[in-house]
Amino acid sequence: EEEPLENPEKYQFFNLGVDSEDFNREVERYSLPFLAAITAARLIAVIWHPQWRHFGITAPFRYMIGNFYMAVELGGLIGTCVNIGEKGGSYDVNFLFLFFCRILEVLQQGEMGSGLTKLVHVVYTDRKLLRVCFLLVVATWLPAS
Repeated sequence: EEEPLENPEKYQFFNLGVDSEDFNREVERYSLPFLAAITAARLIAVIWHPQWRHFGITAPFRYMIGNFYMAVELGGLIGTCVNIGEKGGSYDVNFLFLFFCRILEVLQQGEMGSGLTKLVHVVYTDRKLLRVCFLLVVATWLPAS
């Protein structure tokens, strides 16, 4: 059984009289199936996309691993579902925020496209260095936490 909170108002969502944890559960309850449906629709529709059509029936699988944004979105969906499964229905961690990275794809097609294209190029060409830096940060952060 959970202990009562010392200061229940501390955990309210923007002082709206709603508990933050309850609000998170409600947002996740509706956003998870909605975003999963959008992802499934993208995977189905990719069969007819000019860039992926020539792969035929394997287009959805190639799209899952060949498109950065789809891979990140699938990671967010899988991470959220695994968290829900491990915690027995608890909604502690919500990885659905990763769907916002698709905004970069939209920006890349607009006026900010040249800057983002250069950023993607730098990240792609220096990916080994960035991977090593990321691993060093994680290796340092995990023991410290």
